Amino acid sequence: VKLDLISPDALGGYQKCRDMRKALKEAAKLHANFIIQRNARQGNHFITPFPVVLNSVAVASRPVALRAEVSTASVSASSAAAPTPVTETDFETNNQEEGVDEADISKSDGTYVYTAYGDLLIVLDTDGNEVYRLQMPPIEPNEFNPLDEKEVTKDEQEEVDEEPEDEEPIEPAPPSEISSRPASSLSIIAPFPRNQRARIVAILLDIESERLSVVVSGYGHSIRRSLTIYPEHKGGVFSSFGNTHVRVYNTKSLTNKRTLTFMGFQNLNGNYRSARSIGKNAHIVTNTNMNNYQYLEGPLARFQAEFKDLDDDEYIAAAKKKAKGLVNTYAAQILKELQLRGNCKNTVKVVLLQQGLSTDNDMMNVTYSSGILNGYAEITSFDMSAKFRRKQIRAKKSGMFLPTSWFQVY
Repeated sequence: VKLDLISPDALGGYQKCRDMRKALKEAAKLHANFIIQRNARQGNHFITPFPVVLNSVAVASRPVALRAEVSTASVSASSAAAPTPVTETDFETNNQEEGVDEADISKSDGTYVYTAYGDLLIVLDTDGNEVYRLQMPPIEPNEFNPLDEKEVTKDEQEEVDEEPEDEEPIEPAPPSEISSRPASSLSIIAPFPRNQRARIVAILLDIESERLSVVVSGYGHSIRRSLTIYPEHKGGVFSSFGNTHVRVYNTKSLTNKRTLTFMGFQNLNGNYRSARSIGKNAHIVTNTNMNNYQYLEGPLARFQAEFKDLDDDEYIAAAKKKAKGLVNTYAAQILKELQLRGNCKNTVKVVLLQQGLSTDNDMMNVTYSSGILNGYAEITSFDMSAKFRRKQIRAKKSGMFLPTSWFQVY
């Protein structure tokens, strides 16, 4: 295994996607090393099916740290100056830095207030009177149509929100009927939840271009079912693909037509974490965990039929041979799901997020427990004022593989 340690060079990304694929294969080999070692159950005997070579990186005497530059002069001046009254003119919410608009569930352009309530986008005037409400497209069990949004009145929504009448309980299938199904038809995907709704999690507003971006969650289950990028009878590597959905509207039509004009949409990889906009440019942060069990750990497990009755040495040889094919499939599937369209320059290189380890054993333990390919964070950026061809938002992406899916992303 050849794998780089963390260094500033990692932020340069990959000039060619085939280099990224090679790095993913190397990281998968390292993961497979630990799985095979663990499964061999040979006590403290250390086994390395794939020899490990770390590319040495020159490390400065002081750790490299990334931090925002702060002008000492401006801070001193501002702290020394007496507070002066500020007159608000733009109704900005939750903003922390001048020129950077933080996402929120309520936004205002000074004329209208845009607020989220579940799957509803409600527009109010500055006196609190409702001007317009829009329901996000419904979640369907097997299909999601991003154009199927619905304008609703307050009365219609109250009727929908009424408690449903009691329904007859559904009898479960007899155990004999369940066990008689072909193994290929069984799925680890949970049943589709009934009466589930989408939820607006964030709003971004560009007053100058009169564009409103609405970030919605809840469509992932339906979107993943409709994709053709997954192998037969197997889910994807990224378990949260499509969980975040963004929609852009033109607010200009509110003045004359009392309506919002739908401009375009995009499905994002992962769960929503945060969003900001600088002028007309929106930046949305998402992250997802990675399903390594289905692609690496499960196929190498000792309970697989092909490893039955093998001793430790025989298992290691057979598992190593199988792992070579698994890491190729795994790396190819990751690239397919990332949908980078041949542009891997904005993906941080796959590296160990530390500057060194004492032994190979330490490295494999840290890699498996703390992770190297266990999560992925992505920033999706797009111009809210653009004209979207065929209602599809043209976005740029940058991303980074994370050591854990629980990584805090800001």
